[in-house]
Amino acid sequence: FPSHDREPKILYMHGTTYIKNLGRSAKKYDNDNDWVTNNGIGAIDMYGNADTLFVENLVAVDCQNVPVRAKGSLKTYIVQSAALKNCHRGLQVGPSTTGACETIAKIGSVRCDGGTIPQLEFVGNSADDGLPSVTIDSVFVSGSPTNPEGLANQGAVRFRYVARVHGRGIGVYGAPSRGIEVADVVRCELSGIIVNSSAEEGVYLSGGNLISVSRFDIRNTGGIGVSVATNPSDVFIDSGRTASTTDYGVFCNTTTSNLFVNKVSINTVSGTGRGFYAGSISARSSIYLPPTWSGWMPLEWPVISHEHRHDELYVNYEAPIHFFMRTGERKVV
Repeated sequence: FPSHDREPKILYMHGTTYIKNLGRSAKKYDNDNDWVTNNGIGAIDMYGNADTLFVENLVAVDCQNVPVRAKGSLKTYIVQSAALKNCHRGLQVGPSTTGACETIAKIGSVRCDGGTIPQLEFVGNSADDGLPSVTIDSVFVSGSPTNPEGLANQGAVRFRYVARVHGRGIGVYGAPSRGIEVADVVRCELSGIIVNSSAEEGVYLSGGNLISVSRFDIRNTGGIGVSVATNPSDVFIDSGRTASTTDYGVFCNTTTSNLFVNKVSINTVSGTGRGFYAGSISARSSIYLPPTWSGWMPLEWPVISHEHRHDELYVNYEAPIHFFMRTGERKVV
């Protein structure tokens, strides 16, 4: 649905829309194993500076490319309910080549079975020209989606260059790379998160400002459970657990200004084998581990070359770090 300046383009899809084997594949025309960047077209595609896309209920099966796709210059992208089976990618708002990003996206209840990653993807133009907001009520990704394009380090659910993300009830069961990826999102709140079986990190957080991950269960990952990277400002990790992760349960090796960890349980870490890691702390950083931390907080710490070590906790510091101990006593080292 190309849009021109003559009039706004609005598409309302009421009731149930059923599509099968639609969309232009991104494969090269003469080679099924050669994927060409940006060659595909969505089965339903709002292209250009359109106004509104509203989908009440979508059933998409075996689509050759994104079932519902739009550019970031679209003003409103709403999908109330969707069931996607074996589709190449899923729901997507991508960078705009025709104008600034304006999309306010609202996703209701979505079930994705199989297909390829990412099954949900919302990406703006840049850190200075991002999508205004993305809201997700419930997403369930299962059936072990694949990665035939060889996309590096991308989540089955992916957000990048977005001003605000509010996501709840996101479940990923089987991911060929990361479970959930959040990159350069200014304000992000994720709650009710489940990732079970991912080849890399369960949840990957990179850049941004206020990032919150709460009420989460992450297990059976080929990488870190919750990984914090690339200098986000304030990160809150609250009320969750990781199990059977590789190297670390919660990992922060970046100059995050403030990292708050509360009521987090970490079990069965392979590889390097630490539950929690916080390193390369900036001069104004604080790490808060309240009394509800999962039982790994002795009242005294041996100091070994600017490192604090315990069976499950590692902190490398360059400036004073504040710990809240089990008793509520504050200790500055």
